[in-house]
Amino acid sequence: MRIYRTVYNILGALITRATYYISLLQEKLEDDNFLCDDRKEYSEMPNSWHRDIDFFVPSARSQEYVFGYDAQLLVGEYAIASAPRLILSDALFRELHYYFSTSVIEFQLMGLVQQEEDNRFVVKEWVHNPHTAGVVHADLDQDTFPQWLDMLEQEGKDIRLLRVQVHSHGMLDAYFSSVDIATILDAYACDWMISIVGNRAGMILARLDVYEPVPLSISLPIIVESPQFVYSDEEKNTWQQKRNRANKFLTINQGDISDGKFLATT
Repeated sequence: MRIYRTVYNILGALITRATYYISLLQEKLEDDNFLCDDRKEYSEMPNSWHRDIDFFVPSARSQEYVFGYDAQLLVGEYAIASAPRLILSDALFRELHYYFSTSVIEFQLMGLVQQEEDNRFVVKEWVHNPHTAGVVHADLDQDTFPQWLDMLEQEGKDIRLLRVQVHSHGMLDAYFSSVDIATILDAYACDWMISIVGNRAGMILARLDVYEPVPLSISLPIIVESPQFVYSDEEKNTWQQKRNRANKFLTINQGDISDGKFLATT
């Protein structure tokens, strides 16, 4: 008799537990905030989500189930490090803004960047790499690029820090086009690279692409302390001279904005 009573109690407990999980599952499936395409920050999810590890969500893809959420960048207490961000000083931001705002065609630019603690990527300097440019293209000049790298080394610059590639879309929208993404995928022989795109209107976007050991692409916030948008005549002259210096590698056609050489004319 005791055996039957024990079995009965165990079955009753199991049925009660099963009923609880079924009701919990129904509540979560009725709540659109918990479907697999949700983009909430991990820190905003209720504690019950972390506890109920056996909960799964049907995927929009047939014959598949997604356990938990789609891939996302974990932040705060749930991450082992802070999210990566790009740090610009006010001076370097104003210089970059000047180049974007004074260019009606596309152009290229590179940056020396130092990876510091806590996933801070700090830009140290902008340098003008040789390239050809027009209204809808900006292409690295492969013939003169090695000479240009030699020049940087002779000036005492560490070319291993050339991990930022900047380009402008001129008068067009600022976004990473399919051509830009193809360049990011194939053009760099390093384990990570930062790309920036902007335009004359002042829109600027950044991304971090990691190639090894795990390929990842992450949008980057650009952090600037107290940015200013006013340039002195001395600053403009200095920045224009930096533009002009790199032109010695190419034949310049400043007057033709349809297919200019390197220099983005105003």
